Amino acid sequence: MAVFDLEEQEKIDSLKAWWEKWGNVVTAIVFVVSLIFVGRFAWIWWHKHQAENALPYYESIVMTDLNNAGGVERLQSAAVTLENDYASTGYAPRGALLAAQRLLDKGQMDDAKVHLNWLIDTNKDPSIEPVARLNLASVLADKGEFDVALGLLKPVNQDFEFLFKDREADVLYLKGDRVEAKTIWTDLLNNTELPASLKALIEMKLNTLGD
Repeated sequence: MAVFDLEEQEKIDSLKAWWEKWGNVVTAIVFVVSLIFVGRFAWIWWHKHQAENALPYYESIVMTDLNNAGGVERLQSAAVTLENDYASTGYAPRGALLAAQRLLDKGQMDDAKVHLNWLIDTNKDPSIEPVARLNLASVLADKGEFDVALGLLKPVNQDFEFLFKDREADVLYLKGDRVEAKTIWTDLLNNTELPASLKALIEMKLNTLGD
């Protein structure tokens, strides 16, 4: 048995007393910190695993030839799987937007609406959600659902302000409110911050539409 002098024994007794008072607290803190540490690595692993599993479905949306038999169905299946099973990954919103665009190119407006609505309802990526609103507004306007389309463009997203206003004018013009549409376009042209590419597009619209 170890033999301690009086000073050492006092230190040991003090440590024992301290541990009796605070030992449970220290143990609990270490336990919580360990959980956080392990949980963080588990979270990183899980998201990496999810992203790896989601990638093939995104690639299917990119690569599927819609002109082949069953192409639309394969694209639809891949997009739905991304939205349902891998919504936490970055591939899901991008896949949904791309699927909608490819379906629109094939004239599959109702199918495209499903993916655009998913993007808007879930708002998984704030940088993509406004694009979904712009696209869906166009789809709804083509189907004659003008008021619903206009509702998607309100309130105006500040990062997409000019595009939202231009799309609003498009919808209004199709609705028959041509004076209001031309007023919006004219106001946009008078804005010195309007990008040159959009300015050229609006000027072309006004020239084409005439009075």
